Amino acid sequence: SKYEQVDFLMAALDTLVLEGFQRAQDQAVLRTDPRQAERRAVEGRLGVVCQINDEHFAKKRHDALGESVQQHVHMPFDSARFNFTKIRKDEKLLDLEAASQDGVILANVSPLSVGHVLLVPRPARLEPQLLTREAVSFALGALVQARRPDCRLVFNSMAGFASVNHLHFHILWLEHIGLERFPVESAEKRILSLAQAEDEVTMEVIEHDHWYVRCFVLSIGSKADPEVLARSVFGLISELQARNLPHNLLFAPASAQDAVLRCFIFARKGNAQLRGDAGFNAAACELSGLIVCHHRAVFEALDEDRLCAIFADDVSLPQADFQDLLQSAPWKVGPPLFDDWEDAASENASEDSWGLPSTLPEELRPK
Repeated sequence: SKYEQVDFLMAALDTLVLEGFQRAQDQAVLRTDPRQAERRAVEGRLGVVCQINDEHFAKKRHDALGESVQQHVHMPFDSARFNFTKIRKDEKLLDLEAASQDGVILANVSPLSVGHVLLVPRPARLEPQLLTREAVSFALGALVQARRPDCRLVFNSMAGFASVNHLHFHILWLEHIGLERFPVESAEKRILSLAQAEDEVTMEVIEHDHWYVRCFVLSIGSKADPEVLARSVFGLISELQARNLPHNLLFAPASAQDAVLRCFIFARKGNAQLRGDAGFNAAACELSGLIVCHHRAVFEALDEDRLCAIFADDVSLPQADFQDLLQSAPWKVGPPLFDDWEDAASENASEDSWGLPSTLPEELRPK
């Protein structure tokens, strides 16, 4: 497995990164102090948390993107704009190797929380913010080396509130946000395909009945090779890229309490569709249940009903488009959801080209 070829530094990823983040904070590398963030639970059934840091948006870098680039998932790398070759030397926390690839971990100079850093695969290659199979493998290679169960990794595509068009992920430690897991991780899921072997991936969906943005959930057991998950995740992502559908990802590691490695994939509307007075962005953290508010008035007044209405209207992929992905995508996860799914799912499974088991009889699968 690629994941066995990990640099010795990765054995203590959590400690090294958090110590590096503390040094960056002590040396005034950060533009804002994440310890100043305030948080409150949004009353309701979903467990959403909202956050405000009065300095966060005022002091962020604003030279990285132009207006037009946020309309498309595919945008060429532009060396004239900010990218991670232009950072200060003291923003670099450490070099690492994972999944036979090299990369760097950088301080996020406008962090949402203590320990919020950037994971950048092969920065010198100047790749745009467009996921590749190798990048997914690299990210999983880093995540599985984290020892703490509160480590999370997220990705925002272009037109999905990425703020820099240079390939990168975000890493967060949820203890510093006051969470054990992102709220979306507790949402009820519906099984589409159930893995029957270690080289297969379980696929589930979360619908609007249980969360405010429809999403796919791909997972493997903790003993499976993460490359199996990387293959299936990129199978779905490549279809979203082909359709110019913006997307956000959340990777959650396996733990002693939950021995499953998961990737939540939010296929969504472009960020230009979000209403101007929403008062927050709709990036991976927000889609996962942490709402980073622009203004204190929004932080104090936001309720679950308004939140769900905004995401349902402006962000979540419409039901018809979501089901079209289920029906016609080449990675074929099964037909649209229907009442007797459980009966169909009891059929013998066989692996398809993306490692997703075919839980339905051939005659019921989309052509």
